[in-house]
Amino acid sequence: MPEWVVQEQQLVGSLRECRHHQSVVDLVQYDMSGVMKRILAFPEHRDEGFTVVEMVIATAIISLALASIFTVVTGLMTDLARQSALAQVQRDARPMLESLVVELRQASAPLSIPSSRPIESVAWNRLVFYSDRLQPHPAPEKYVYELINCSNGAQGGTCDLQETIYTADTSSVPPDYTFDDDVIYRQYVTLAGVLADPYVSLGPAFRAVEWVGDPATRTEVVSCESSAESTRCNAPLIIVDLRVAYSSTVGLNPLTLHEEVRLRNAAD
Repeated sequence: MPEWVVQEQQLVGSLRECRHHQSVVDLVQYDMSGVMKRILAFPEHRDEGFTVVEMVIATAIISLALASIFTVVTGLMTDLARQSALAQVQRDARPMLESLVVELRQASAPLSIPSSRPIESVAWNRLVFYSDRLQPHPAPEKYVYELINCSNGAQGGTCDLQETIYTADTSSVPPDYTFDDDVIYRQYVTLAGVLADPYVSLGPAFRAVEWVGDPATRTEVVSCESSAESTRCNAPLIIVDLRVAYSSTVGLNPLTLHEEVRLRNAAD
């Protein structure tokens, strides 16, 4: 067969194949255009809007989602408020109590006479003692911790804890120091929101304890006042119980701080 005949047959075959491919492309294009037309035409069939059932379902789903988000956010905000309140009370209370413990532990009698004691008086709402903590003062200072501004007055309630420091009289002659001039070195509210009640076991903020009997048992000193010989503060142990209230909005129980301080310089 001549070569030109073969070439002509190959050309005819190629044309037929191209026509087949073009038909497939046209068919695909036609089908795609039909799909797009149906998709674009879909909203035209929904001009009447959503049905009542669809609206109810959509509203319920959105409400559940919003309620879940609100619950999570509210819980996070409440927890944040509680943690912030807890941290603030801890920052205020613990350093103050640590300072009080150091002052108490190093308490010393202001006079050289046997009747003089490091602790002057202890009551449910007041603690008075002598301790040499200020520098460069060579004499001891008189420390007064007392609950003031109580919401229930003499019945306690929510109070402020105030610290007052008195320096010794300049006329004092060592080793005997007097505090008749009432010279205040410093006075300030060291802790707010302290709960106290003189009629319950956890109410007193300050208590004096001594060991009595044989065998010795720990006994709370009912009356402790150095000015009276019969009730002199011989107690070698002072108990400090402080309950500090948080803000009423955070819903936390009061912070309880408890310290038992043995006096290094106490004498029986």
